[in-house]
Amino acid sequence: MSVRTALTWLMIMFAVFCYWRIDAGDTSGAMRFGTVGAMCGFLLYGFALRVQCRVTTTNSGRPCKSFGRGVFLGCHHHRWEKFQARFGRHPVVRRAPGGPRPTERVTAVDEGRRERINFWVPIVALLVATISMITDVHGLFD
Repeated sequence: MSVRTALTWLMIMFAVFCYWRIDAGDTSGAMRFGTVGAMCGFLLYGFALRVQCRVTTTNSGRPCKSFGRGVFLGCHHHRWEKFQARFGRHPVVRRAPGGPRPTERVTAVDEGRRERINFWVPIVALLVATISMITDVHGLFD
């Protein structure tokens, strides 16, 4: 079983457990299951989903067609550069041999509406899970 399949089933399982806990009147238990489900969603979309890289560089001027894992990381050529380019940095991908000047620099991540949604969904899931976890921990000391 692949990581993507396992995370998908875990997310579905925790959503069902969350529903059962809400149906039974246990909102605290539902929040715990919801938190774990949201974390599974973050991991699934952030690091396991197979998506196109779509990094545009200065040399080609076209988006990369290679596939990477997750919406945060690029393909094998642009692993961390895609993550940095999403937040406005333009990292160097390749340098000239023996030269101080970069030969290829990431200019942007070519994205449409779907890619933007796929990028922000795991971030929102992480924020929801973190807020839920903080309220659960805070509730332990009341």
